[in-house]
Amino acid sequence: MRVSKKYEFVFVSTPKACTHTIYKILKDHFYEGLLEIAFHDNKISRVYKKFFRWTIVRDPFSRVISLWWSGCRLAHLDQYNFRKRSGGQYDFTKFVVWLADNKENKHNILMMNQSEWLAPTEPIHIIHLEKLKQELEQLPFWKEGIEIPQLNTTTEKIQTQSRDEGKDIARPPFHILYKNSEAVEAVIKWAEPDFDRFGYEKEIKWLKK
Repeated sequence: MRVSKKYEFVFVSTPKACTHTIYKILKDHFYEGLLEIAFHDNKISRVYKKFFRWTIVRDPFSRVISLWWSGCRLAHLDQYNFRKRSGGQYDFTKFVVWLADNKENKHNILMMNQSEWLAPTEPIHIIHLEKLKQELEQLPFWKEGIEIPQLNTTTEKIQTQSRDEGKDIARPPFHILYKNSEAVEAVIKWAEPDFDRFGYEKEIKWLKK
């Protein structure tokens, strides 16, 4: 979470939705009066309750791939314990089915869907990752000419895990990961509220072809 006392806003980061990029922009362009409050936090102090609050959200189908890819497949030390618990390090469908059926997801911020994570912050202004530049520029405090950096810690994770496995690791294509309906249905089950709340479609159009 980042709080700007000068511009009177609270940015609530959503896990796996552009956090590093936004933090970099805020640090570079909104540094005056900027407070860093944990990396991910959804408890807004009463002191800042009247500040403009905003966040970034992401298509659940894309977001869960990022969660599996960086938090399970490439997690060097299995620091989230996702590999052991799901058994899905090399099996995306197995991981998503486990995630959708796991009752602990309401207590683990990485396992929550976006609606669950953002519930304590409502009402909150939503910016969609897929329309990032366009929607950021509509924020009342945004400055002209800000360039959006392409930050992705996954590259470092790929390099580390490739060394451990002694082979190059390639990111699986979207259509391969969603080649069966079980994976699609599991994502919809896990992130059901996100589709309506944030305007995302529950159907992957190319699957109909």
